[in-house]
Amino acid sequence: IQAAYTNDTPTPTADIIRLSPNERGYYGEYEVFDQQLTISGGYADCDATSPSPGVLTKIARPDGARHFTVHSTGIPAHVSLENLNLLFDEGTPSEIGEGGSIHLSGRSVLWVSNSYVGGGAAEQGGGIFIDGEDGAHLVLGDMGIVWQNQAKIGGGIACRGEGGITMHEVALVLDNKAGVAGGGLYLEGCSLQTYPQDPWAGVMRNLAQEGGGIFATAGSRVDMLGNVLQNTAGNGGGALVEGEGSIFIVAGGLVADNVATFDGAGIHARAQSNVSVFNNVEECTDLSRCGALTGNKAIGVGAALYVADSTAYVRSARVADNGADLGAVAVVKGASAYLDILSSEIVGNSSEYQIRVDGGATFRARHLTVGDNQDFDPRDGDTWYLHNMPSDSEIHNTIFWDEDGLVHDAFLVPTSAYSCFLVPDITLDPGTPSPIVGNPAFVDEAARDFRLGLNSDAVDLCRPSLFPEPDRLRNSRVVDDPFVPNTFGAADAGAFERR
Repeated sequence: IQAAYTNDTPTPTADIIRLSPNERGYYGEYEVFDQQLTISGGYADCDATSPSPGVLTKIARPDGARHFTVHSTGIPAHVSLENLNLLFDEGTPSEIGEGGSIHLSGRSVLWVSNSYVGGGAAEQGGGIFIDGEDGAHLVLGDMGIVWQNQAKIGGGIACRGEGGITMHEVALVLDNKAGVAGGGLYLEGCSLQTYPQDPWAGVMRNLAQEGGGIFATAGSRVDMLGNVLQNTAGNGGGALVEGEGSIFIVAGGLVADNVATFDGAGIHARAQSNVSVFNNVEECTDLSRCGALTGNKAIGVGAALYVADSTAYVRSARVADNGADLGAVAVVKGASAYLDILSSEIVGNSSEYQIRVDGGATFRARHLTVGDNQDFDPRDGDTWYLHNMPSDSEIHNTIFWDEDGLVHDAFLVPTSAYSCFLVPDITLDPGTPSPIVGNPAFVDEAARDFRLGLNSDAVDLCRPSLFPEPDRLRNSRVVDDPFVPNTFGAADAGAFERR
């Protein structure tokens, strides 16, 4: 490293250090300042021109120290760590303040690919800590794995300031733990962007008191095209986002199978934060993974979404197979809380109430396909129960296809707030305008294909003028059927517009 630094005089150069594996590995704490440097392991010997496939070079660290400190004070540093095994394997690691394995700061960019960063412990950032005051940025490239680290905040990674993190297609933040917040990642003002990811990649199986997978606060922004899977927390099993200016966007990604022992198993939003979930994938070959909140379980309330004095938009999404005591789909509470759902599938969820709106919150829904949802309390026979609906709620152009029907308690809501419901031959409770009884004739309901078949009564059923937004597949909403008279300009009910 010192030789590479010396080699930068008088002009910076991009240097490479090649490491061969050995039985004990290399041992020490290494500092990389103001350099353009690649440290690559896995070379069989000094004559090898490329690393051996599947071979990593181990770097151990002394007790109470980290593996790497990367910093730049002048020109931006660019450091790559490749084919390395950065693990602590000498008993229980002692905690240090920031960055159990790697500390990144200054105007630095660090790439970690085909490498493990694991077994670290710190107060902040058990695996990696990013001091983002000057814009430091971490890139987890393919097979960049942050694994089995622990911290008070940011079990895997903690980032503060204006820094950022990018996760590539086969990157993993896996099996990390935080005593307080951010089992996988803790973001305080930082940004996180993930690429579309393989089914087994992403932010997975992390644990924290709040924000099991991701905790985002103080104006952080998350753009999630990848996965948040199987994380656990008291609040916010998959993610917890809080504070004005904090934004969490699931743009074609998947938030699935997360657990909250209290509230918000998928995403927990509070204190003026903003959440958006939508399908932004040009060609989605599997709708269960594109803009989806699925299989999340809350022992408390709000399995897929818990929105407290915050805003949530769900567009062209799937909310499926979530379960909670109350509000499997969503709990929205607080006078400044707002939930808006459009062109989405609401299917297979289980709860006493599917959506609950409290404390003066606002709820809007248009073009939903609601089906196969279950009630935790079979005694009352109410499957789809819109609970505590305030007087300014609106639900339009929707297919309700649960066998037990649509039940709600919005008796003060004006009838103009509900329009164009396609339902089975059932009786709805008082206060709902007359529905249209028919059959949506889904392509294959058993296989969760809720597109409309040729004989669907939902086709060209609804007025389109107020709701021109695209359907679940991002297709244009109005497609006229020339063989159906008097339907010019009409839209189909439900999440899908028949092409």
